[in-house]
Amino acid sequence: MPGSAVESREEWVEEVTKNLDYYLTTEEGKRKLLEEAQRMADQALQEVARLHRPQREIVWLSRYCYDCLHFRTQRGRLQCIRWGAKLVKPFYGKPLWFMSRDQHGNRVMDISEVDWDRKWLAVSDLLVEQAVNKINDGRPYDCFERAR
Repeated sequence: MPGSAVESREEWVEEVTKNLDYYLTTEEGKRKLLEEAQRMADQALQEVARLHRPQREIVWLSRYCYDCLHFRTQRGRLQCIRWGAKLVKPFYGKPLWFMSRDQHGNRVMDISEVDWDRKWLAVSDLLVEQAVNKINDGRPYDCFERAR
């Protein structure tokens, strides 16, 4: 029966599919469809907020960064103090995966974090340096200020 309480997303989709005319042509059906869509969007936002861990800002390392006033290196980590960002070479940023289960018990792969100190592809250091030279079409970023 249209409008009856359903317990799962699958049941809701089945209900809408069976009574498509009701949900697309009646005001009550449209309202219920909109409410359910809003509820699903809210659930998705809550899930993202629950799982999201803020990452530090990341900027691709340019060859000009080394000569910039805002460039710092600390314990082997490259930083841009102007943007409060970590400078990362191309091909770096290896995702660290883990297995979990979704609400239906199916196994899914998720990323727990990104290791910015490791390459995600097996490429030579020469290729990495060539890519660094081509960042921003080989020009300095707009924020570049030559160190004195």
